[in-house]
This record gives sequence, structure tokens and C-alpha cells, in this order.
Amino acid sequence: MTLTQNLSKTWKRLFKVKKFFWLAILFDLLFFVALSQVYWVFFTPATEAALQASDFIQQEMEKLAETTDLTELNEMVMQNPEFVAAYHKLLELIGLFLLVSLIAWIVFKSFAWYFSYQNVKKVKLKKFFLNFLLRSIFWFFALMIYVLFMFWVLGKLTFAQTTGISALSTILWAGFFALLYFAQLSLASIPQKFKNAFILGVKYARKLVFVYVFNLLLVIALLALSFYAVKFSPYAGFAIFFILFLPSLPFTRTNLLVATWLKQQ
Repeated sequence: MTLTQNLSKTWKRLFKVKKFFWLAILFDLLFFVALSQVYWVFFTPATEAALQASDFIQQEMEKLAETTDLTELNEMVMQNPEFVAAYHKLLELIGLFLLVSLIAWIVFKSFAWYFSYQNVKKVKLKKFFLNFLLRSIFWFFALMIYVLFMFWVLGKLTFAQTTGISALSTILWAGFFALLYFAQLSLASIPQKFKNAFILGVKYARKLVFVYVFNLLLVIALLALSFYAVKFSPYAGFAIFFILFLPSLPFTRTNLLVATWLKQQ
């Protein structure tokens, strides 16, 4: 089944039972409302902590220009108790933001995915929710660990002014999107065994990668368009968000579900 055929089947399945489509959109919207509230709760204190840490680094860099080598910057700032306090507060706030965001994802996105499933493959809510919970937690930490590792490596190379950083950055980002690919397949293959996502992702890569890339580009493009439109007119930005971006979420989920479950049709 080609991407065009998959999209045709997706469109039919999307509105198979219309109430599931609208319920999926509702829970997608609730997720973004919750996420925006979490963002505003943590944004101000996190910004203050980040600015404090940045000021200390700037002060130490001014000293380094006169007295010592740049490679000693990390050691010097970590000896400053005010910087360490601001740095630890920033990490704590970021950690809490991510944890609460994960809870919001599990609470609201589980239902958004569940209702999208209902138009492609019937699943029992209790079994689905348990699988969604465990897989979301696994992929959340897997992606976070990878992102931290990626930026640690890139930070080290940038600080050391190592050549070839552009090529390595491309490889690391490719690894991130590969992980995201299998994470999406993992959520789209419930209630199959966890390992089946990797089997499907490799065995049907020719088809599923195209669907994954199409979905990713569509969602990013519509979200970027809504933010860009806000600069000219808040009403236009909100219109694009509600009329185009939000409906694209159940559409792309259904597109992946159709590619996963109806792959042989």
C-alpha cells in the first residue's frame, strides 16, 4: 500500500465514527491547555534562575579573558555557591516541568490515542491505558536521556572547538528522530508486544518511514504556520491552530494506525 493509498484509507477511517474524531480533538486540546498552564507556572522562576546562572557565567568569562584559560570556566563557575544554587534551582524546575508535562500527556493523550484507535482497531480501554502508560514512561525517559547525552556531546565539542561537529550533529539528530519513530510505532502497535514496534519498524520501514516523515512534517508545518500567523494577526494564528493544526493530530495518528494495522490491505 502506497502513501497515497494509505492517506485515502486514513481519510475514510478518520470519520468512520465521527464522535471519536471530535473526542480525540477535544483531548488533544485539553492536553495543550494543561501544558500551557504548566508552562506559565514554571516559566517565570525558571527564567529568573537561568538569568542568574547566565550572569555568573558572564562575570567569570570576563575574568578569564584577563587571568586564565577558557577551559577552566566550568571549574570556576561550579565553585561559586550562588551559581550552583541558581543552577540547581533551574534543573529542579525543568525536571518538575517535564514530570508534570508527562502526567498531562498520559492523562489527556491516552484518551486522544484511544479514540483514534476506535476508528481503526477496537481496543479495550483498561488494557490500552496500561500499555500507553508504561510505553509513554519508557519513551519519555529514553528520549530525555538521549537528548541530554546529545547536547552533552555537542557542548563538549563546541567548547573544545573540535572540527567535524556539523557531521556529528547531523548523526545525533538522526538518532533522535529514529528513536521518535520507534516511539510512535510503539504507541501505534498497542496491544501487541513492546518488541513488535521494532520488528514492524524495520520490516515495513519502506512504508512506515514515509508515513512517519509525512506526519512529522505536516504537524511541524501547521504549528509553525500558526505561530508565524500570530505575528501578523492573533486571530489568524488561533484560526490556523484550531482549524488546521488540531485536526491534523487525529489525522496523523490515524494515518500511522492505518499504516500499522492495515499494512497488508
